[in-house]
This record gives sequence, C-alpha cells and structure tokens, in this order.
Amino acid sequence: MGSSFYQFEYTSADAGETEQFLSERYGKVALKGRLDRIGMRLVGDERFQLASVRFDGEHTAAAETDAFVVATATSRSGWEEGRDCGDMCVQPVLFRPGAPFTSYTVNTERRSVNLEVAALERTARLLYGRDDLAVVFDGPHPATPRAGATWLRVLGLVLAYRDTGALANELIRSSAFRLLSVSALEVFRLDGDRAALRASAERRQRIYRSAVEFFREYASLPITIEDAAEAAGASVTELVEAFHALHPDQSSPTAYLRGVRLGAAFADLRAGDPATGMTVAQVAHRWGFGSARQFASLFLDRYGVNPEWILNRED
Repeated sequence: MGSSFYQFEYTSADAGETEQFLSERYGKVALKGRLDRIGMRLVGDERFQLASVRFDGEHTAAAETDAFVVATATSRSGWEEGRDCGDMCVQPVLFRPGAPFTSYTVNTERRSVNLEVAALERTARLLYGRDDLAVVFDGPHPATPRAGATWLRVLGLVLAYRDTGALANELIRSSAFRLLSVSALEVFRLDGDRAALRASAERRQRIYRSAVEFFREYASLPITIEDAAEAAGASVTELVEAFHALHPDQSSPTAYLRGVRLGAAFADLRAGDPATGMTVAQVAHRWGFGSARQFASLFLDRYGVNPEWILNRED
C-alpha cells in the first residue's frame, strides 16, 4: 500500500498567522501571550507526521486535535487536560481527538508525532486481531515511566531516519510508521480488557516468530504455507494475518518464503563455479522456482542484478 511522502518547513513571527496555520494542520488552536517566532519542520505522509517545532516567546495554546498526537519537549513545556497535567520535557504526553487541552510554552523545542486516527486504528486491529476495535486511550500519560522512556528511544530512532533523509524511502517510512504506531498502542493504556488485548498480540507474535523460524530452517524442502501454519499452531488465516500485522513490509507468508529462497539461491550462485557445469536454471530448480525466466525476473527485482552475472562474475 503506497503512501505519499511530503516534507516542508514553516517559519513566522505573526501570532495570528501561526494560529491559523496550526488550526488548519492540527485542529482547533487558540494562542495567547507572546509568540516571537515559530519554526517548524514537518515530515511524513497521510498516516503520520513527525514535527519539530521551535517556539520563541512565552505563550499558551488551547487546542483540540484531529489526530492522536504524542508530544515531548526539550525544556519546560507544561500541559493540562481536564484534571490531568504534566510537563512534556519530563515524559511524553498523548493528546487525543475530542479531548481539549492547554499547553504552556517558554522558549522551547517541541517534538511531536501525529498519528492519523484511521491509520492507527488499522494497526491496532491487525495487532490485536480485533476487526471491531476502536482505539480509545484512558488518559494522556504513559502506562509507566519505563513505557515513557521506551517512547523516547523509538522517537530518537525515527528522528535519526528523518535526519539522514531515509524517510523519503517508502519502505523505511512504512517501517517507521509501524514502529511508532505499535509503540503508541503499547506505551499508552487502551480502554477495554487489556489482558485480552495483550494475549491476542502475544499470540500473533508467537505465530509470526514460529513461522519465520520454520521458513528459514526448511526452505530447501517442499514445504507449504499450510505446513508453516501447522508448525506455528495456527490456521492459515491466522498466519496470513500475523504476517500482515507484524512483518515490516506487511509481506505475506508466501512472499516471505520466496524471499528466503531467493536469498539462498543468491548464496549458491555467489559460491558456485560455472566451470563445473552449474547453471542458473539448476539453482532456480533447487530452490523451488520452476521457471528460470521467472526466477531471473524475481532475482533482478530483489537484488538489482541478473543471476547470470552473479554466477559468472570474476572476483
């Protein structure tokens, strides 16, 4: 499933203009106080946005977001939501759609991750195996201080992706979105039977890990997806759902097995010697590819080179 990458920067010293800009981007925002300057860098796609915002001045913002927003700050930046309050430089805070809040900022840089509601809900349903699951969190605080620290580590990793330009790559961006969305679902408390949700997620993880191990160990044998499901103690449907939920590229079990076999074929071709009579077709057949032409096409898509070149190269 493709996504459209975008990035831009915004700067302004006009409080009214900034208020309008933030409202169009995040939902309702009303600024009060002295805002000398704002500088924003935004990177993301239709599923999530990673924002770094520098606020110069001293102001308050009354807001209500359209997305789930996890925010942190590099220096004191207080917030209030109903009876809850905190400081974004002490631990992350989750601002939720439909839950108005007020933030207080004095010369600070704020880092936020905006997770679109539909995208996060889709991840949650895949992760927990509940097609009817609605994402509702029971508060703005992380479940534990340790959970909050986990979020900061994940955020640091994704910021590093951004700083190297890697988020422009769709595969890396999809992996970053999954990492952020799963982390948000685990760091903050979901409403409902949390033990049942966690048990469902753990079962999917066990199915996925068992199947991956099975594919890697027995790829040279005539195994099927049904064999992998049986080895994992799951149905084929559960296996497919586990891969769709947990594989970084949302790969299917069939595609994963094909990738393992392509990797093994690559190793054989690299170690092979055409002087012995070895051919690409022999390697293709050894790893379950009935057509040498199809094998060459898949190999080229994956590695960017023709298998004949790997076999006949001169080191």
